[in-house]
Amino acid sequence: MLSWSPGFAVPDEAQLVADARLMVRTTPPVERDVSRPRSPHRTITVSPIWLENEGEACLKIVIIPSPVRSRFWTPPASPLLDRDDVARLAAHLVPILARSMSRAEAALDDTLRLWWDERAPLRRLGLPWRGHYGLLSALLADLVRKASAGFDTLEWYASLGVPFEGSLGPDDPTPEQIRASMRERTDAMVAEEELWRAEALDD
Repeated sequence: MLSWSPGFAVPDEAQLVADARLMVRTTPPVERDVSRPRSPHRTITVSPIWLENEGEACLKIVIIPSPVRSRFWTPPASPLLDRDDVARLAAHLVPILARSMSRAEAALDDTLRLWWDERAPLRRLGLPWRGHYGLLSALLADLVRKASAGFDTLEWYASLGVPFEGSLGPDDPTPEQIRASMRERTDAMVAEEELWRAEALDD
């Protein structure tokens, strides 16, 4: 589900931040062009996960439960994409997760599946593919999905299995408390998304 080029070179953080901002600029107009209701509880839209096809960057055109758009394309998630720290946070984790792409895909699996449709057609973006685009776009999607569900930065790190203990200040919760609150938020987020899927199945 995650497009990547084996052995791709990870750019420096400044380039990764610039590429994250490119994604934030590029994808909303495409989504607005494609998005339309399919039924009372389902919407045709595009996945925010960038994929490679014949050397070009693409997005899948997917049919999703309509409320899933609020995990990226509409509030409360969409305003987060305009924040500078969101691009920096996603960029910061690319070299960490790129050390093992199989682990990266496992860590991002729920978010990838939220937007995945094996048979969905592609919408080309008119941009040449770069090896890190898939991972970077998936991190952006994962970050705003979870932030819109109430995760803070440390809980987001914990949800991806990224070490965060060295970032803790004296007033922060303990690692055990952070992991416990992360699990509670994950359970609530997944339960809400499962309800959206159930409603969409009734269409």
